[in-house]
Amino acid sequence: MAVPLGGPDTLFADASAGDAIRAALAGMPAAEYTQEQRLRYEREILEVCVSGHPLDFLPRNGEAWSDELDRLRGKRVTLCGWVVTYRHVGTKNYRNMMFVTLEDQRGLYEVVLFPDAYDRYGGLVFETRAMRVTGRVEEGGQINGERMEALKR
Repeated sequence: MAVPLGGPDTLFADASAGDAIRAALAGMPAAEYTQEQRLRYEREILEVCVSGHPLDFLPRNGEAWSDELDRLRGKRVTLCGWVVTYRHVGTKNYRNMMFVTLEDQRGLYEVVLFPDAYDRYGGLVFETRAMRVTGRVEEGGQINGERMEALKR
């Protein structure tokens, strides 16, 4: 004989306001976290931030936003970003370069670290995810990276 889903003998039985579990949970103190703590714990446990952006609490000093890159083509810009992914590429001269995809609160953008810039800043991608990037905006909004630095509070 099949027991209907939600019946009294199943895992999915309807919980009433007076049941023991609800009463026990209501009596437990819930931890209060700041937004910054919540983001840090989400990143540590879930490996993704769901209640905000990881850059929300880092300082900005007039940097451009990713959604402004189309109108800044050919200009030198500085942006803040969170490293989403990166890809190593070898050149025909056996030197390394890297494509780094970053995001800010408004979108994604890609930074190309050619061999000289890669030699200076490529290792930083492995040390931190919050970056300030300076470079020239190329066709399609891609940035020719000239300088990278870790963003710190």
